[in-house]
Amino acid sequence: MFDWIITTLQARVELVIFLVLALGYLIGQLKYGSFSLGSVTGTLLAGVLIGQFGFDISPQLKSMFFTMFLFAVGYSVGPQFVRGVARDGAPQAIFAVVISVLCLLTVWVCAIIAGYDVGLAAGLLAGAQTISASMGLATDAINNAGLENADAMLNQLPVAYAITYLWGTIGTGIILSMLGPKLLGV
Repeated sequence: MFDWIITTLQARVELVIFLVLALGYLIGQLKYGSFSLGSVTGTLLAGVLIGQFGFDISPQLKSMFFTMFLFAVGYSVGPQFVRGVARDGAPQAIFAVVISVLCLLTVWVCAIIAGYDVGLAAGLLAGAQTISASMGLATDAINNAGLENADAMLNQLPVAYAITYLWGTIGTGIILSMLGPKLLGV
């Protein structure tokens, strides 16, 4: 029975995508007290779990769903972003630059120390800092670099992203709540 399900899903990868979305939504709705992961984190975790069965999804389909994900995030956050920039633009821009540089340096040093390749390092940055758009940039950079093991790097990138996303969300909240007020003089 289990082999039949895996064989069917391997033949119809679109079913895998919808299974990941449905399972991720259900995981995101689970609550422990007042804490819940949310549908985005739940979907990332479901993708990692289901991805362990070795489903092969075409690059075009990956790109299409990633673009839809970025659109949905931008569509939901865009108006808040514009209002925030109009009100407190300069101090927040400086704060954003400081945080971005610290994040990049931290990932760069950790990747060198741990011996990570470009794919793992890019996924680590994207997930740990919850910067989904950097996955697209990293994918293009790896593809255009002409590296011999580019396929392996591209396969590692979303795995590193999904694994570090949860911890990145928690860590970013802690760091911003401690460092943010000091840098912004609040």
